[in-house]
Amino acid sequence: MVIEELDPGAAAEWDAYVEGKEPANCYHLHGWRTAGERAYGLRAPYLVARSRPRGELLGALPLFFVRSAPLRGYATTGLFGSYGPVLAEDAGIAALLLREACRRARDAGLGSLRFKGFGEEPAATGFIPLDHWVIATVALWPSPEQAWAAIRGKERNLV
Repeated sequence: MVIEELDPGAAAEWDAYVEGKEPANCYHLHGWRTAGERAYGLRAPYLVARSRPRGELLGALPLFFVRSAPLRGYATTGLFGSYGPVLAEDAGIAALLLREACRRARDAGLGSLRFKGFGEEPAATGFIPLDHWVIATVALWPSPEQAWAAIRGKERNLV
């Protein structure tokens, strides 16, 4: 088992893994890494767990380093309000990804790692749960046609 930083050329592999995993969401997609790096100048060492170097993907953890002078800054698994829980084949792999994220944050001189899960999972060993944020979820329609049909005529003009 190896934990390594995702190679920039492996974006399609990352997205394919993410799209097949629960509880993945749109904020796990590689495009957020690009947005964080290009728009905000953040370092985004996305982490992957593999069976061997360059082997099968067994886990993924988005990671962003946020510098905030005069404080030490922090690492986070979700940009701003987005959430990026660990995606892994099992709890052991998830723990290895979090341990590596902590090590990298510490080595970068950051003050903390903000793991932004959905709150349903128990806090990982060594983490202190902070419930400063709330999450609202809304069920979506199965198809665009059903969504459009659910919007009343007058409201459709505003869409």
